[in-house]
Amino acid sequence: MNNSVSITNELIGDFLTYSTAIYNRALPDIVDGLKVAQRRVLMGMSDLNLQSSSAYCKVTKLEGNVLGRYHPQGNCSSTIINMGQQCTMRYVLTDIHGNAGGSIQTGEYAGQMVSEDPPAAPRYLEVRATEVAEKLYMDEVAKGLGDWRPNYDGTSSELVRYVPKLPALLLTGAQGIASGYACHYVPYNISDVIAATRGWIKNKGISDKSLLAKFSHPPELPQGGRVVKDDGLINALREGKGSVTVLGEWETQDDMKWGKRSTRPALVITRLANGSSEKFLEKVRALAEEDKLPGLLDAADHSSREGVRIVLVTKTKEQRNELVTTLVHGNTGLKYNHNVNCVAVGLDNRPRTVGVKEVISTWYQEREKYLISKYSGEVDKLSEKLERLLSIIKVLDNLDKFIDILRKSKDKETAIGRVAKTWKMSRDMAQYVISVPVSTLIRTEKESVERECADVKNEIDGLKPLCHTGRELDDTICAQIASLRPLGGPTRALWMTESIPETPSRQKGLTGEEKMIEQGKEIGLSSRYVRKWLKENMGQQRIEEKWAVHMHEVRIRSREGRREYKQQLDLIRAEAEQGGLPKRGKNAWNAFISENKDLPIPVISAKLSEWLQKINANTDKGTSVSRTPKTSSRRSPEAPKRKRSKKVQGQE
Repeated sequence: MNNSVSITNELIGDFLTYSTAIYNRALPDIVDGLKVAQRRVLMGMSDLNLQSSSAYCKVTKLEGNVLGRYHPQGNCSSTIINMGQQCTMRYVLTDIHGNAGGSIQTGEYAGQMVSEDPPAAPRYLEVRATEVAEKLYMDEVAKGLGDWRPNYDGTSSELVRYVPKLPALLLTGAQGIASGYACHYVPYNISDVIAATRGWIKNKGISDKSLLAKFSHPPELPQGGRVVKDDGLINALREGKGSVTVLGEWETQDDMKWGKRSTRPALVITRLANGSSEKFLEKVRALAEEDKLPGLLDAADHSSREGVRIVLVTKTKEQRNELVTTLVHGNTGLKYNHNVNCVAVGLDNRPRTVGVKEVISTWYQEREKYLISKYSGEVDKLSEKLERLLSIIKVLDNLDKFIDILRKSKDKETAIGRVAKTWKMSRDMAQYVISVPVSTLIRTEKESVERECADVKNEIDGLKPLCHTGRELDDTICAQIASLRPLGGPTRALWMTESIPETPSRQKGLTGEEKMIEQGKEIGLSSRYVRKWLKENMGQQRIEEKWAVHMHEVRIRSREGRREYKQQLDLIRAEAEQGGLPKRGKNAWNAFISENKDLPIPVISAKLSEWLQKINANTDKGTSVSRTPKTSSRRSPEAPKRKRSKKVQGQE
């Protein structure tokens, strides 16, 4: 029996099931800013004790540990390498030793890409944690703290999410595509994130304007650049949706050495907004072939691991200025728009778009709960220690009696009961006191135990205010945040101060060659074809007329061009017939066009004017012949008869 179902409902149900099953792997968490694979890599480094100061370990070894314990879905070596590439993450979490690809890994230009080279195979690379990963994440891992769950086979447990010392999503940024969801978020300067987070904690009712004012530096894009401060950036901060416009960096030189003896103005590019220097040079050459870079003499890439350096030499300074505008707006990588869409997974395991304020508040909610749990556990441990110390002090006050009880007790249980009753302590404390060797008690001085007891009491008193929400806990969180300030390093981005016009402003009109190139583009001819034709016909007279004829010949080869040509001929014919052109006979249109077939329209118009003038002149001449037969070109009716009669006489 066949049951009919709705295809629409089935597709919707299957799509939603699949979407909710995978978005956790593709979208970051609001609290720790990590995707599942990244979080498991950090846990694997904790298992192998790969600290920032420890020795390197093979990437394949770390990968094997992660796959065996936490991540059976597949290969994670690419995730380990990406977490350590300066061109991918601003604050990298893995320290990769070896060839990490075509990006610059250290120095002032870290993050810039000089080539499209991929990283080496994982078996050749080594890895350990960075200081950022250690201080921000790995130091905060403790069993019993935070949310844990069984791993895929139940043999161990894994963290649901880290609770870092700072809203890490604002530092790491994120990129991910799930089914029906997509996230692209840019990282911000660590000092700005610290200032904004502390500002929100101290005043949870802070306005958006005051909170956004804490971001005094531009976003820290991995490849750096100059950021335009506009409404798109404000929306990205406030709502999590907007755009960040980034431009590269360049400098001008008026006397760049070119050739053996000459100097020319040049543009030296020192930083790209996106992409590698190899790809940039390819796009420059493509623009030059399309004749969009007039005056460009030479383009050379001198980039290395020390930085990007691309030199573009031009004929004049004006052409150099136009070159900047064309490159910026020519999709070459010198300008890039980051369309920000911060979609992250919340505490309810549902994805949503979040701005800076919501990221900070969600992180604070988890951080507060985490620290309260942590400090409460420490207080419990210290209280137990204090109770043991107090029990030792009681026994030391009458050590002889304690030894006598132990001597007279039949078994351990009897001794525990008598000690608990004598000194009024719990059985657990009595058992602890009995387990301490008597020789240790004899050597122990009461004063030292009392001092230790006082230290423990002070420590408990200091931790108790942190076991609940309040000002003391907020101050502690702020102090922990401030301790991360040295992790920032040098800034990579600057504010954009100069404006780049949308289109270049030409100081001079087009040259003859440029006009021909523009005319050729109108009929589909490339600039290379036009230049080749000019080279072949250079030095000949009336080259403009020859070019017009050549363009006409090319145009009428196409069906569209032929149709337009016929329409123009029909218009010229209609105007000519109104001007006196006969419709039939040897002076009509068909006779004229047969002699001037396939000529350009301007030439046909000029020749048609001469044709009409000739017809009109002949018409006037014919009128005068009727009055004066001698000068008439027409024969009179009697002429043929006279000629015929003379011929007959000759025969006779």
